[in-house]
Amino acid sequence: MKKNKEWKITRYNRGGKKLLDFQKNDKEKDLYSSVKYITENINGDICTTDFDASKILVVTSSGQYRFSYSGSSNDYVFHPCGICTDVLGNILVCNGCSESLEKSLIVDPFKSEFGIHLLDQDGRFLSLLLKHPSSPNPRALCFDNQNNLMVGSKNSPTVTVYKYLPRKGTL
Repeated sequence: MKKNKEWKITRYNRGGKKLLDFQKNDKEKDLYSSVKYITENINGDICTTDFDASKILVVTSSGQYRFSYSGSSNDYVFHPCGICTDVLGNILVCNGCSESLEKSLIVDPFKSEFGIHLLDQDGRFLSLLLKHPSSPNPRALCFDNQNNLMVGSKNSPTVTVYKYLPRKGTL
């Protein structure tokens, strides 16, 4: 939610009663600058993409800062969009919303982090998925109840479905 130029995440119970606001860290600094997407992990962590800050931010269910992720390399631009988590607690986040990133791909598409970043539940980079997806510029993603990964694209009116088969402890 954004109010008076300040962003915050509000947690509600199933009955709609407000439980907590997450807005500041333990040093009273703002956590968020432009939240675009949000999901909850299997361990209760709240994972958000902050487009203006070019990072994902993860806080505990009580609002304590856990970690942030700004891409696996400082050499490339990270523009996080859609975010979701798998049944193992891994975090998947789209990189590729910006016009400047799209233009840089024309120059050298093999030196980009354009695609879907796969992180473990502690924010460690595991892999770059769909580096050159059939529907470029992934923007939104989610899983269905058969564990298929659905990816929406900025440049296409269709959703691409991928079979996502986690094995115990690995992908």
